[in-house]
Amino acid sequence: MKRTAFIALSVTAGLLPAAQAFASDGGAGGGGGLPQMDASTYPGQIFWLAVSFALIYVVMAAISLPRVRETLDRRQAHKDSNLDKAGQFNDEAEKVKKAYEKSLAEAQKKAATAMAAAARDASAKAAQEQSAFAEKARKRLADTERNIAKAKTEALGSMTEIATGIAADITQKVANLSVDEADAKRAVETALKEHAA
Repeated sequence: MKRTAFIALSVTAGLLPAAQAFASDGGAGGGGGLPQMDASTYPGQIFWLAVSFALIYVVMAAISLPRVRETLDRRQAHKDSNLDKAGQFNDEAEKVKKAYEKSLAEAQKKAATAMAAAARDASAKAAQEQSAFAEKARKRLADTERNIAKAKTEALGSMTEIATGIAADITQKVANLSVDEADAKRAVETALKEHAA
C-alpha cells in the first residue's frame, strides 16, 4: 500500500508542472499554444523532470531491482538444488547397479563352487552310484541356473523400476516436465539393452 502511494505521488509530481503551465495559459481555450513549448516554463519543467527521474530511480533501486535480484537468486538456488539432487540420484543408481553386479558375481561363484563339489563327489563315488549321482548333480545345476536366472530377472526388474522412478524424478525436477511412467520405463529398458549390447 505504501509503495502504491509512493508511485502515485511520483506520477503526480511529474504531471504537476504541465498542469500548472496549462492552467496559467487559460486551459485549452486560452490560445497560448503548447505549454511545454513555452520557454518561460523550461526551468520548472527541468526541475520537475529531475525530481520525477530521481523518484523513479529511487523506486527502482530500492524496491524493484532488489526484488528482481532476489527472484533470480532464488531461481538459481532452486536450479542448483535440482542439479545436486540429480547427482545424488545418479550416484544411487550406480550403487544399485554395483550391488546387482556383486550379487550376480557371488551367485555365479556359489554355483561354480557347488558344481566343483558335485564333480568331486561324483568322482569319489562308486561306479554303480555314479550315474544316479550325476543325475542329481544335473538337477541341482538346473535348479541353480534357474535360481540365478530368477535372481537376475528380479534384480533387473527392481533396477528397472528404481531407474524408472529416478528418471521420472530427474526429468520432473530438472526440466520441470511430467513424464509418463510407461514412457520412462521404455526409455530405461532401451538404455539397459544398449548398455548390455
